[in-house]
Amino acid sequence: MAFPRYEYHGEGFTFLMDDIKPTIKAGAMVFSDEMGLVFVKLPPVRTGYAYKAVNYDEVIDAKLVENGRSTSIGRAFAGGLLFGGAGAIVASSTGKGKCDQLDIVITVRDTKQPALQACFIDRPLKRDNDQFRQIMNNVQESLSKIKLIIDENSRAEVEPTAVFSPADEILKYKNLLDMGAITQQEYDAKKKQLLDL
Repeated sequence: MAFPRYEYHGEGFTFLMDDIKPTIKAGAMVFSDEMGLVFVKLPPVRTGYAYKAVNYDEVIDAKLVENGRSTSIGRAFAGGLLFGGAGAIVASSTGKGKCDQLDIVITVRDTKQPALQACFIDRPLKRDNDQFRQIMNNVQESLSKIKLIIDENSRAEVEPTAVFSPADEILKYKNLLDMGAITQQEYDAKKKQLLDL
């Protein structure tokens, strides 16, 4: 499947979507773990569809919007809904009738464009046909991947970064000296090195 050209606004370059090695192709979203990017199919314009690339670490939240009603999949809400049963979010979007509009809106760390709308359905579509079911599978796959990205980003924010402290290192070597694991000369040399003497 050939994708149209897209513009990666963050770096200001363009290339063919064929150059992407996707991890997941899910309709209006293409994920590349190799590049750490999600490509979001933007709503249609006169010239067709365009994709915008977003770094995984810029993804903050997402919500499913169906016919103007939304459901957030943010940190506190996502786990139970996405992975409970066969996917409670997608299950709530199935049934009888039709769907006129179905989007995933992603909130990103970008003050110029903080919300991106990935358009999955932009015209009336009956829920009881194979095309709708395939789109819903794509939506579920996209929501699951976004949930994993948000969780990974949350873990990265919470994990403290290791700060090098010469005093802590000297204490570690002093403990080794006291245990007899290193000699006084080795301790003195390491202490001198750590203190840049």
